[in-house]
Amino acid sequence: MQKILSLFNLFCSFYLIFPQACLSAGDLSSAPLDLQALYKQHSNAVVRVKYRQGDAFQIASGFFVSENGHVLTSVIGGEDFSVETASGQRFLADKIGEDAITSLCLLKANNGNIQVPFFSLMQRDRWPEMGQELLSLSCKFGLNVAPQKGHITGFNHRCFDDEWPMTLIRSTLKMDGGDCGGAVIDTKGELQGMLLHAIEGANESFFMPLCGLCKAFQDLLVFGRVRYCYVGLNTQAVFDNKRNELHLQVLKVNPASPADKAGFKEGDILLKVNGNEVDAVESFKNFMFLSSPNDPCAIEVLRNDKISVLTFYLGERI
Repeated sequence: MQKILSLFNLFCSFYLIFPQACLSAGDLSSAPLDLQALYKQHSNAVVRVKYRQGDAFQIASGFFVSENGHVLTSVIGGEDFSVETASGQRFLADKIGEDAITSLCLLKANNGNIQVPFFSLMQRDRWPEMGQELLSLSCKFGLNVAPQKGHITGFNHRCFDDEWPMTLIRSTLKMDGGDCGGAVIDTKGELQGMLLHAIEGANESFFMPLCGLCKAFQDLLVFGRVRYCYVGLNTQAVFDNKRNELHLQVLKVNPASPADKAGFKEGDILLKVNGNEVDAVESFKNFMFLSSPNDPCAIEVLRNDKISVLTFYLGERI
């Protein structure tokens, strides 16, 4: 446990988490490869997850994120877990924790002293880009690990009636039965995220980006749940004509909240959070999700044509 925790001593900034991590012999980061080579090198880090839900057994995808057998998947409310690799290795698995809001679940395979190939959760310095080519590895229809090529088509925090706690990445990776929980990698073989939500009636889907997986992994490993930050502000996006910029305006400050104690007022314009510009509701949501309760927070506020900085510690949403 201490070894795993040392890899994820995270520092949260506006969009990204930067874990202190080391590459190991089992790390799957690599030079650019073609489709066939990518599949051969990385397919054994992906697992078919079998679990019981009620009286029936179900199948999902997942992937190893440590040589010690930690598996990230997308199963909520499951019991009696087992995982099977592309090479046919089977392990019983224990559930460490789950989060119904993100649909993420962390398992620990009972792999004994057997080291397994895994995807590194070491954070890169930026998000993937629009149009970037991707490869998913998942157990389509609950069968063998299968590759699928696609590309990025958008970045969204909601779709129709569904809204998520952070920005998800939309792509042309199609999801069918068993794909949920599959790994998404780039042409270098580096992990980019996890398949989560199919778009009904379209050959597209959403995946959780790597920075979100890092945050969820750390929380699930240590606390058995994902911790959500609380500030106590209701906001809306407004266009600042003087500055020709889009910012957030405070509509309401919840009484006795961290924001209330810090001195926020209705009508305040949020300009920056911890030195990073706030240009939309989506960017503030990303900051809140990727941060942790009790993290220090400094928000630059425009009030009556004067700029000030309000500082406080983030609370935890219960």
